[in-house]
Amino acid sequence: MEKQLFFLENYDKSGIIRILRIILGIICLVLAGVWIYFTLANSGSQNSVWLTIIFLIFFGTYQVLAGSGKTIRFIEIENEKITIKQNSFLPKTEIIASELKGIVIFPLSISFTKSDGSALKLRFGVSYPEIIVPVKEALSEFATLHNITLESKDEISEEAK
Repeated sequence: MEKQLFFLENYDKSGIIRILRIILGIICLVLAGVWIYFTLANSGSQNSVWLTIIFLIFFGTYQVLAGSGKTIRFIEIENEKITIKQNSFLPKTEIIASELKGIVIFPLSISFTKSDGSALKLRFGVSYPEIIVPVKEALSEFATLHNITLESKDEISEEAK
Protein backbone atom coordinates (compact mmCIF):
# COMPACT_ATOMS: atom_id res chain seq x y z
CA MET A 1 0.00 0.00 0.00
CA GLU A 2 1.42 3.35 -0.98
CA LYS A 3 1.33 6.43 1.22
CA GLN A 4 -1.93 8.36 0.93
CA LEU A 5 -2.46 11.86 2.34
CA PHE A 6 -5.93 13.36 2.79
CA PHE A 7 -6.46 16.94 3.96
CA LEU A 8 -9.45 17.31 6.30
CA GLU A 9 -10.04 20.92 5.29
CA ASN A 10 -9.54 23.16 2.31
CA TYR A 11 -5.83 23.70 1.98
CA ASP A 12 -4.50 26.46 -0.23
CA LYS A 13 -1.15 25.36 -1.63
CA SER A 14 -0.61 28.72 -3.32
CA GLY A 15 2.71 30.22 -2.34
CA ILE A 16 1.37 33.76 -2.48
CA ILE A 17 -1.36 33.11 0.09
CA ARG A 18 1.08 31.34 2.40
CA ILE A 19 3.57 34.19 2.17
CA LEU A 20 0.83 36.76 2.83
CA ARG A 21 -0.25 34.81 5.93
CA ILE A 22 3.31 34.79 7.25
CA ILE A 23 3.70 38.53 6.55
CA LEU A 24 0.37 39.31 8.26
CA GLY A 25 1.44 37.23 11.27
CA ILE A 26 4.78 39.02 11.53
CA ILE A 27 3.04 42.40 11.28
CA CYS A 28 0.67 41.42 14.11
CA LEU A 29 3.56 40.23 16.29
CA VAL A 30 5.57 43.42 15.65
CA LEU A 31 2.50 45.55 16.36
CA ALA A 32 1.95 43.65 19.62
CA GLY A 33 5.58 44.28 20.57
CA VAL A 34 5.24 48.01 19.87
CA TRP A 35 2.05 48.14 21.96
CA ILE A 36 3.78 46.33 24.81
CA TYR A 37 6.61 48.87 24.69
CA PHE A 38 4.23 51.86 24.75
CA THR A 39 2.01 50.27 27.40
CA LEU A 40 4.95 49.59 29.73
CA ALA A 41 6.29 53.12 29.12
CA ASN A 42 2.89 54.48 30.06
CA SER A 43 2.18 53.60 33.69
CA GLY A 44 -1.59 54.04 33.37
CA SER A 45 -2.34 50.97 31.22
CA GLN A 46 -5.82 49.54 30.84
CA ASN A 47 -6.95 45.92 30.77
CA SER A 48 -8.42 46.31 27.28
CA VAL A 49 -4.98 47.20 25.93
CA TRP A 50 -3.53 43.98 27.36
CA LEU A 51 -6.41 41.96 25.88
CA THR A 52 -5.67 43.50 22.49
CA ILE A 53 -1.98 42.68 22.84
CA ILE A 54 -2.73 39.06 23.80
CA PHE A 55 -5.10 38.72 20.84
CA LEU A 56 -2.49 40.11 18.44
CA ILE A 57 0.16 37.72 19.78
CA PHE A 58 -2.07 34.65 19.40
CA PHE A 59 -3.45 35.72 16.02
CA GLY A 60 0.02 36.58 14.69
CA THR A 61 1.44 33.28 15.90
CA TYR A 62 -1.42 31.35 14.30
CA GLN A 63 -0.96 33.15 10.97
CA VAL A 64 2.78 32.42 10.93
CA LEU A 65 2.13 28.75 11.75
CA ALA A 66 -0.68 28.53 9.15
CA GLY A 67 1.51 30.12 6.50
CA SER A 68 4.29 27.65 7.21
CA GLY A 69 1.86 24.70 6.99
CA LYS A 70 1.96 23.65 10.66
CA THR A 71 -1.81 23.94 11.29
CA ILE A 72 -3.04 21.71 8.47
CA ARG A 73 -5.47 18.98 9.55
CA PHE A 74 -4.90 15.67 7.76
CA ILE A 75 -4.98 11.88 7.85
CA GLU A 76 -2.05 10.01 6.32
CA ILE A 77 -2.32 6.29 5.65
CA GLU A 78 0.96 4.48 5.12
CA ASN A 79 1.88 0.82 4.87
CA GLU A 80 2.28 0.16 8.61
CA LYS A 81 0.72 3.19 10.32
CA ILE A 82 -1.98 5.84 10.26
CA THR A 83 -1.09 9.42 11.19
CA ILE A 84 -3.90 11.77 12.20
CA LYS A 85 -3.80 15.49 12.91
CA GLN A 86 -7.38 16.46 13.63
CA ASN A 87 -6.77 19.69 15.55
CA SER A 88 -4.80 22.68 14.29
CA PHE A 89 -3.08 23.24 17.63
CA LEU A 90 -2.48 19.73 18.97
CA PRO A 91 0.28 17.41 17.75
CA LYS A 92 -0.40 14.58 15.33
CA THR A 93 -1.27 11.07 16.54
CA GLU A 94 0.23 7.91 15.08
CA ILE A 95 -1.49 4.55 15.17
CA ILE A 96 0.65 1.55 14.27
CA ALA A 97 -1.16 -1.28 12.49
CA SER A 98 -0.09 -3.89 15.06
CA GLU A 99 -1.69 -1.80 17.85
CA LEU A 100 -5.00 -1.42 16.04
CA LYS A 101 -7.80 -3.79 17.00
CA GLY A 102 -10.71 -2.41 15.01
CA ILE A 103 -12.08 0.42 12.92
CA VAL A 104 -15.71 1.51 13.09
CA ILE A 105 -16.91 3.74 10.28
CA PHE A 106 -19.83 6.11 10.92
CA PRO A 107 -21.34 8.55 8.40
CA LEU A 108 -19.34 11.57 9.63
CA SER A 109 -16.65 10.01 11.81
CA ILE A 110 -14.34 7.05 12.20
CA SER A 111 -13.47 5.36 15.48
CA PHE A 112 -10.15 3.56 15.90
CA THR A 113 -9.94 1.01 18.73
CA LYS A 114 -6.48 0.03 19.94
CA SER A 115 -5.47 -3.31 21.43
CA ASP A 116 -5.20 -1.76 24.90
CA GLY A 117 -8.88 -0.73 24.75
CA SER A 118 -8.35 2.97 24.15
CA ALA A 119 -10.17 4.63 21.28
CA LEU A 120 -9.55 7.58 19.00
CA LYS A 121 -12.36 9.23 17.09
CA LEU A 122 -11.76 11.16 13.88
CA ARG A 123 -14.60 13.58 13.10
CA PHE A 124 -14.97 14.87 9.56
CA GLY A 125 -17.59 17.57 9.94
CA VAL A 126 -19.81 18.76 7.12
CA SER A 127 -17.77 21.61 5.64
CA TYR A 128 -15.60 19.41 3.40
CA PRO A 129 -17.66 16.27 2.60
CA GLU A 130 -15.78 15.29 -0.60
CA ILE A 131 -12.97 13.78 1.45
CA ILE A 132 -15.08 11.32 3.46
CA VAL A 133 -15.50 8.59 0.83
CA PRO A 134 -11.82 8.43 -0.27
CA VAL A 135 -10.67 8.25 3.37
CA LYS A 136 -13.13 5.44 4.12
CA GLU A 137 -12.00 3.49 1.04
CA ALA A 138 -8.32 3.87 1.97
CA LEU A 139 -9.02 2.76 5.55
CA SER A 140 -10.95 -0.23 4.26
CA GLU A 141 -7.95 -1.23 2.15
CA PHE A 142 -5.64 -0.70 5.16
CA ALA A 143 -7.86 -2.85 7.40
CA THR A 144 -8.03 -5.65 4.83
CA LEU A 145 -4.26 -5.59 4.35
CA HIS A 146 -3.57 -5.89 8.09
CA ASN A 147 -6.51 -8.16 9.09
CA ILE A 148 -8.11 -5.47 11.24
CA THR A 149 -11.79 -5.68 12.09
CA LEU A 150 -13.73 -3.18 10.02
CA GLU A 151 -17.32 -2.33 10.89
CA SER A 152 -19.65 0.17 9.26
CA LYS A 153 -22.53 1.69 11.21
CA ASP A 154 -25.15 4.09 9.98
CA GLU A 155 -26.88 4.74 13.27
CA ILE A 156 -26.28 8.25 14.45
CA SER A 157 -27.36 7.39 18.00
CA GLU A 158 -24.43 5.00 18.39
CA GLU A 159 -22.00 7.62 17.11
CA ALA A 160 -22.94 9.95 19.95
CA LYS A 161 -21.92 7.36 22.57
